[in-house]
Amino acid sequence: MLGYIGLGTRHYGDHPTQPMTRTLWEFQAVVDGYAAPLVPDDMHPRLHEHTMWVFAPNQLHGWTGRPRVGCRVLVAQFDQVPDTLREYVTEHGPLKAKLGQDRAIELYHMIKEVLPDYEYPTGLSNMRFDRLLLELSLSALKDVPMTESITPEKESHRKVAHAMSWYSENLMSNPSVEDVAHAVHISPSHLRRLFNQAESRSPISMFKQIQIKRAKELMSRTNIPLRDVAKACGFSEQSIFSRCFKLQTGLTPRNWKLLNRKEQTIAGPGVVEGA
Repeated sequence: MLGYIGLGTRHYGDHPTQPMTRTLWEFQAVVDGYAAPLVPDDMHPRLHEHTMWVFAPNQLHGWTGRPRVGCRVLVAQFDQVPDTLREYVTEHGPLKAKLGQDRAIELYHMIKEVLPDYEYPTGLSNMRFDRLLLELSLSALKDVPMTESITPEKESHRKVAHAMSWYSENLMSNPSVEDVAHAVHISPSHLRRLFNQAESRSPISMFKQIQIKRAKELMSRTNIPLRDVAKACGFSEQSIFSRCFKLQTGLTPRNWKLLNRKEQTIAGPGVVEGA
Protein backbone atom coordinates (compact mmCIF):
# COMPACT_ATOMS: atom_id res chain seq x y z
CA MET A 1 0.00 0.00 0.00
CA LEU A 2 1.20 3.50 -0.81
CA GLY A 3 1.95 5.44 2.37
CA TYR A 4 3.35 8.71 1.04
CA ILE A 5 4.31 10.46 -2.19
CA GLY A 6 6.04 13.78 -2.65
CA LEU A 7 7.32 15.89 -5.55
CA GLY A 8 9.16 19.18 -5.79
CA THR A 9 12.31 21.11 -5.02
CA ARG A 10 14.36 20.36 -1.92
CA HIS A 11 17.22 22.47 -0.56
CA TYR A 12 19.14 19.62 1.01
CA GLY A 13 22.45 21.49 0.68
CA ASP A 14 21.29 24.34 2.90
CA HIS A 15 18.94 22.28 5.06
CA PRO A 16 20.18 18.69 5.20
CA THR A 17 17.85 16.02 6.53
CA GLN A 18 19.71 14.37 9.38
CA PRO A 19 19.79 10.54 9.49
CA MET A 20 16.64 9.04 10.89
CA THR A 21 14.64 5.85 10.39
CA ARG A 22 11.38 5.50 8.45
CA THR A 23 8.66 2.96 9.03
CA LEU A 24 8.07 2.39 5.29
CA TRP A 25 10.12 1.45 2.26
CA GLU A 26 11.39 4.65 0.67
CA PHE A 27 12.14 5.40 -2.98
CA GLN A 28 13.75 8.79 -3.56
CA ALA A 29 15.14 9.99 -6.88
CA VAL A 30 16.90 13.13 -8.06
CA VAL A 31 15.19 14.38 -11.21
CA ASP A 32 17.12 17.66 -11.58
CA GLY A 33 20.15 18.82 -9.63
CA TYR A 34 22.31 16.83 -7.24
CA ALA A 35 21.71 15.04 -3.95
CA ALA A 36 22.77 12.00 -1.95
CA PRO A 37 21.75 10.15 1.20
CA LEU A 38 23.44 10.81 4.52
CA VAL A 39 24.25 7.67 6.49
CA PRO A 40 26.24 7.40 9.73
CA ASP A 41 29.26 5.89 7.95
CA ASP A 42 29.31 8.59 5.25
CA MET A 43 28.25 12.09 6.26
CA HIS A 44 30.04 13.69 3.26
CA PRO A 45 28.81 11.59 0.34
CA ARG A 46 29.40 12.15 -3.34
CA LEU A 47 26.37 13.86 -4.90
CA HIS A 48 24.54 12.35 -7.87
CA GLU A 49 22.08 13.44 -10.55
CA HIS A 50 19.29 11.38 -12.15
CA THR A 51 19.71 8.69 -9.51
CA MET A 52 17.28 6.77 -7.31
CA TRP A 53 17.89 5.20 -3.89
CA VAL A 54 15.80 2.57 -2.12
CA PHE A 55 15.85 2.19 1.67
CA ALA A 56 14.19 -0.50 3.74
CA PRO A 57 12.21 0.41 6.87
CA ASN A 58 14.46 1.27 9.82
CA GLN A 59 17.55 1.85 7.64
CA LEU A 60 19.05 5.05 9.08
CA HIS A 61 19.49 7.81 6.49
CA GLY A 62 19.07 11.51 5.74
CA TRP A 63 19.65 13.69 2.66
CA THR A 64 22.12 16.35 1.53
CA GLY A 65 22.82 18.36 -1.63
CA ARG A 66 24.64 21.33 -3.07
CA PRO A 67 24.56 24.56 -1.01
CA ARG A 68 22.44 27.39 -2.42
CA VAL A 69 21.18 25.12 -5.21
CA GLY A 70 17.91 23.22 -4.97
CA CYS A 71 17.20 19.84 -6.50
CA ARG A 72 13.95 18.44 -7.82
CA VAL A 73 13.09 15.07 -6.34
CA LEU A 74 10.39 12.43 -6.25
CA VAL A 75 9.61 10.46 -3.11
CA ALA A 76 7.36 7.42 -2.69
CA GLN A 77 6.95 5.27 0.40
CA PHE A 78 5.24 1.87 0.50
CA ASP A 79 4.53 -0.61 3.27
CA GLN A 80 5.96 -3.44 1.16
CA VAL A 81 7.86 -4.03 -2.07
CA PRO A 82 8.32 -6.97 -4.48
CA ASP A 83 10.21 -9.92 -3.01
CA THR A 84 13.22 -9.56 -5.31
CA LEU A 85 13.78 -5.96 -4.24
CA ARG A 86 13.13 -6.70 -0.58
CA GLU A 87 15.61 -9.58 -0.56
CA TYR A 88 18.31 -7.55 -2.30
CA VAL A 89 18.06 -4.49 -0.04
CA THR A 90 17.80 -6.63 3.08
CA GLU A 91 20.96 -8.52 2.14
CA HIS A 92 23.05 -5.76 0.55
CA GLY A 93 21.77 -2.58 2.16
CA PRO A 94 20.36 0.53 0.46
CA LEU A 95 20.18 0.28 -3.33
CA LYS A 96 21.42 3.03 -5.63
CA ALA A 97 20.25 3.00 -9.26
CA LYS A 98 21.34 5.34 -12.06
CA LEU A 99 18.20 6.33 -13.95
CA GLY A 100 19.24 8.70 -16.68
CA GLN A 101 17.41 11.95 -17.32
CA ASP A 102 14.58 10.55 -19.46
CA ARG A 103 13.64 7.79 -17.02
CA ALA A 104 13.88 10.14 -14.03
CA ILE A 105 11.45 12.55 -15.70
CA GLU A 106 9.16 9.67 -16.72
CA LEU A 107 8.94 8.41 -13.12
CA TYR A 108 8.34 11.97 -11.90
CA HIS A 109 5.31 12.26 -14.19
CA MET A 110 4.06 8.80 -13.13
CA ILE A 111 3.95 9.99 -9.53
CA LYS A 112 2.33 13.24 -10.60
CA GLU A 113 -0.41 11.23 -12.34
CA VAL A 114 -1.31 9.31 -9.17
CA LEU A 115 -1.43 12.38 -6.92
CA PRO A 116 -5.22 12.72 -7.40
CA ASP A 117 -5.65 9.07 -6.36
CA TYR A 118 -3.50 9.67 -3.29
CA GLU A 119 -5.59 12.68 -2.26
CA TYR A 120 -9.00 11.32 -3.30
CA PRO A 121 -8.84 7.50 -3.63
CA THR A 122 -11.22 5.65 -5.94
CA GLY A 123 -11.83 2.00 -6.71
CA LEU A 124 -8.95 2.09 -9.22
CA SER A 125 -6.43 3.87 -7.01
CA ASN A 126 -4.76 0.80 -5.52
CA MET A 127 -4.16 -0.63 -8.99
CA ARG A 128 -2.47 2.62 -10.03
CA PHE A 129 -0.36 2.54 -6.87
CA ASP A 130 0.65 -1.05 -7.62
CA ARG A 131 1.67 -0.05 -11.14
CA LEU A 132 3.77 2.81 -9.76
CA LEU A 133 5.47 0.47 -7.27
CA LEU A 134 6.27 -1.98 -10.06
CA GLU A 135 7.77 0.73 -12.28
CA LEU A 136 9.89 2.09 -9.43
CA SER A 137 11.06 -1.40 -8.47
CA LEU A 138 11.97 -2.34 -12.03
CA SER A 139 13.97 0.88 -12.40
CA ALA A 140 15.76 0.23 -9.14
CA LEU A 141 16.72 -3.32 -10.14
CA LYS A 142 17.53 -2.78 -13.81
CA ASP A 143 21.32 -3.01 -13.33
CA VAL A 144 21.30 -5.63 -10.58
CA PRO A 145 22.56 -9.01 -11.83
CA MET A 146 19.83 -11.61 -11.51
CA THR A 147 20.50 -15.30 -11.02
CA GLU A 148 18.44 -17.89 -12.84
CA SER A 149 15.26 -18.33 -10.82
CA ILE A 150 13.55 -20.96 -13.00
CA THR A 151 15.00 -24.45 -12.70
CA PRO A 152 14.86 -26.83 -15.68
CA GLU A 153 12.21 -28.83 -13.83
CA LYS A 154 10.03 -25.74 -13.30
CA GLU A 155 10.53 -24.73 -16.93
CA SER A 156 9.37 -28.18 -18.08
CA HIS A 157 6.19 -27.89 -16.02
CA ARG A 158 5.61 -24.34 -17.24
CA LYS A 159 5.91 -25.33 -20.90
CA VAL A 160 3.70 -28.37 -20.41
CA ALA A 161 1.06 -26.24 -18.67
CA HIS A 162 1.23 -23.74 -21.53
CA ALA A 163 0.84 -26.51 -24.10
CA MET A 164 -2.15 -28.06 -22.33
CA SER A 165 -3.80 -24.67 -21.89
CA TRP A 166 -3.40 -23.87 -25.59
CA TYR A 167 -4.70 -27.30 -26.57
CA SER A 168 -7.77 -26.82 -24.34
CA GLU A 169 -8.52 -23.45 -25.91
CA ASN A 170 -8.27 -24.93 -29.42
CA LEU A 171 -9.82 -28.30 -28.62
CA MET A 172 -12.55 -28.15 -31.23
CA SER A 173 -10.01 -28.07 -34.09
CA ASN A 174 -8.25 -31.19 -32.72
CA PRO A 175 -4.69 -29.78 -32.93
CA SER A 176 -1.84 -32.18 -33.59
CA VAL A 177 1.28 -32.44 -31.44
CA GLU A 178 3.06 -30.46 -34.14
CA ASP A 179 0.42 -27.69 -33.94
CA VAL A 180 0.78 -27.43 -30.19
CA ALA A 181 4.58 -27.44 -30.33
CA HIS A 182 4.52 -24.62 -32.88
CA ALA A 183 2.11 -22.62 -30.70
CA VAL A 184 4.43 -22.80 -27.67
CA HIS A 185 7.56 -22.17 -29.79
CA ILE A 186 9.37 -25.49 -29.39
CA SER A 187 9.93 -28.53 -31.60
CA PRO A 188 7.58 -31.54 -31.42
CA SER A 189 10.42 -33.77 -30.19
CA HIS A 190 11.23 -31.27 -27.42
CA LEU A 191 7.56 -31.11 -26.46
CA ARG A 192 7.45 -34.89 -26.14
CA ARG A 193 10.56 -34.83 -23.92
CA LEU A 194 9.05 -32.14 -21.69
CA PHE A 195 5.83 -34.12 -21.24
CA ASN A 196 7.83 -37.20 -20.37
CA GLN A 197 9.92 -35.23 -17.83
CA ALA A 198 7.00 -33.41 -16.24
CA GLU A 199 4.18 -35.96 -16.43
CA SER A 200 5.81 -39.28 -17.42
CA ARG A 201 3.25 -39.41 -20.22
CA SER A 202 3.10 -38.54 -23.90
CA PRO A 203 1.42 -35.35 -25.19
CA ILE A 204 -1.20 -37.42 -27.06
CA SER A 205 -2.12 -39.26 -23.86
CA MET A 206 -2.55 -35.99 -21.97
CA PHE A 207 -4.51 -34.40 -24.82
CA LYS A 208 -6.90 -37.37 -24.91
CA GLN A 209 -7.44 -36.84 -21.20
CA ILE A 210 -8.39 -33.21 -21.86
CA GLN A 211 -10.84 -34.32 -24.57
CA ILE A 212 -12.56 -36.85 -22.32
CA LYS A 213 -12.70 -34.42 -19.38
CA ARG A 214 -14.35 -31.81 -21.59
CA ALA A 215 -16.81 -34.39 -22.89
CA LYS A 216 -17.79 -35.34 -19.35
CA GLU A 217 -18.35 -31.67 -18.49
CA LEU A 218 -20.62 -31.18 -21.51
CA MET A 219 -22.59 -34.36 -20.88
CA SER A 220 -23.01 -33.46 -17.20
CA ARG A 221 -24.17 -29.88 -17.72
CA THR A 222 -26.03 -29.91 -21.05
CA ASN A 223 -28.43 -31.95 -23.13
CA ILE A 224 -26.69 -31.43 -26.46
CA PRO A 225 -26.54 -34.51 -28.73
CA LEU A 226 -23.52 -36.78 -28.53
CA ARG A 227 -22.51 -35.90 -32.08
CA ASP A 228 -22.18 -32.25 -30.97
CA VAL A 229 -20.24 -33.30 -27.86
CA ALA A 230 -17.87 -35.21 -30.12
CA LYS A 231 -17.42 -32.20 -32.41
CA ALA A 232 -16.84 -29.79 -29.50
CA CYS A 233 -14.13 -32.09 -28.16
CA GLY A 234 -12.23 -32.35 -31.44
CA PHE A 235 -13.51 -35.70 -32.75
CA SER A 236 -14.33 -35.87 -36.45
CA GLU A 237 -16.96 -38.59 -35.94
CA GLN A 238 -19.21 -39.71 -33.10
CA SER A 239 -18.06 -43.31 -33.51
CA ILE A 240 -14.41 -42.34 -32.96
CA PHE A 241 -15.44 -40.35 -29.90
CA SER A 242 -17.39 -43.31 -28.50
CA ARG A 243 -14.47 -45.73 -28.95
CA CYS A 244 -12.00 -43.32 -27.36
CA PHE A 245 -14.37 -42.54 -24.48
CA LYS A 246 -14.95 -46.25 -23.72
CA LEU A 247 -11.21 -46.94 -23.89
CA GLN A 248 -10.57 -44.19 -21.32
CA THR A 249 -13.51 -44.81 -18.96
CA GLY A 250 -14.74 -48.36 -19.56
CA LEU A 251 -18.19 -47.01 -20.50
CA THR A 252 -19.79 -45.75 -23.68
CA PRO A 253 -20.71 -42.03 -23.62
CA ARG A 254 -24.42 -42.92 -23.49
CA ASN A 255 -24.00 -45.32 -20.55
CA TRP A 256 -21.75 -42.85 -18.72
CA LYS A 257 -24.34 -40.12 -19.20
CA LEU A 258 -27.14 -42.32 -17.84
CA LEU A 259 -25.06 -43.33 -14.82
CA ASN A 260 -24.08 -39.74 -14.15
CA ARG A 261 -27.71 -38.59 -14.23
CA LYS A 262 -28.67 -41.29 -11.73
CA GLU A 263 -25.93 -40.08 -9.41
CA GLN A 264 -27.08 -36.47 -9.80
CA THR A 265 -30.67 -37.50 -9.02
CA ILE A 266 -29.55 -39.22 -5.84
CA ALA A 267 -27.41 -36.25 -4.85
CA GLY A 268 -30.23 -33.74 -5.43
CA PRO A 269 -31.75 -31.54 -8.14
CA GLY A 270 -29.53 -29.42 -10.34
CA VAL A 271 -29.75 -27.08 -13.29
CA VAL A 272 -29.33 -28.52 -16.77
CA GLU A 273 -28.17 -26.03 -19.38
CA GLY A 274 -28.95 -26.13 -23.06
CA ALA A 275 -32.16 -28.13 -22.69
